[in-house]
Amino acid sequence: MAAVSFHLVPFCERVMLKKYPYPLPMLHYCLPWLAAFCCAAVSGPAAGKESPEEPAVTVSLDGWRTNLQEAGPFSKASRSFSMDLKVRETSSSWKVAYGGESGSELALTDSEGSSPAKTNCRYSDSRSYQQSNIAGTIFLSTPSWLPSEKARWVEVKGEVPLVIYSSPAVSESVTLKMTVKDFSVPLVLKNAGLDGGDVKVKLKGHYDEGGDDTKGYMLRVEVHSSTPLGFLDFELHSPDGAPLVTENYGSSSGRSLKSYDWGRYFRMQGKKQEELKVAVQYAEGLRKIMVPVRIRCGLSGAVEQQDTPNKEN
Repeated sequence: MAAVSFHLVPFCERVMLKKYPYPLPMLHYCLPWLAAFCCAAVSGPAAGKESPEEPAVTVSLDGWRTNLQEAGPFSKASRSFSMDLKVRETSSSWKVAYGGESGSELALTDSEGSSPAKTNCRYSDSRSYQQSNIAGTIFLSTPSWLPSEKARWVEVKGEVPLVIYSSPAVSESVTLKMTVKDFSVPLVLKNAGLDGGDVKVKLKGHYDEGGDDTKGYMLRVEVHSSTPLGFLDFELHSPDGAPLVTENYGSSSGRSLKSYDWGRYFRMQGKKQEELKVAVQYAEGLRKIMVPVRIRCGLSGAVEQQDTPNKEN
């Protein structure tokens, strides 16, 4: 079976679903009672701290699909198989901070023994407002590969790295000049590194065009880092320290080479503030775990699960 490369990259490819040449469902999402899952439980408390329960994460099948695109004037015909895996937290004391950037060893194979030459794997940190225990999604895709015509099932097997935490923290508050172009302020997040060290970041912010004292103003606050970290949220205050009344209008995150950024969009009521006091909520006491995954998805809709204990990395 071919090994899988696991990396965080933008995933913006658009595909068209076309008729498959033999009897294989084009799009299939498993019913909740059919979802397969693998449970990850790590033994031992975090260094220097005690947790009331052991960290536990489950990975379950959310759905699979076949993607086919016909050749066009500026594109070649393509086909691929995709699988989505939901990452859920089953411990009230431990949360997923982010997906590990290396160490993933996942492989796909079908019941006829066919495997793709290459499989792409990425973790998306997408919290669910309806289900707070859903931390994110693992997306698998196989360029130029589909299960065999006679295949009865497809299995994904291996391990994925996740970074977890049990202690949220809040940084000191710094002054951010919102009306000064390209203004940034340095900040140190203590114990925010995977190795327990401090992480140096930069904060930026600006107002979008438009808005008034009646309708409010749209503003964006960003944190930039040269290393991964468990960013959670911002705390905004006026210059005199009073909490700002804001509405959260969305978030963003990105990376390029060794640069990482996280942003939040807010609508602020009342008079525009030229300066804001900003603090960062983040995860500290990070631990990397390897979550075992062994899920067999029946192409006719049936699903099997095979549990395997996990380990701390």
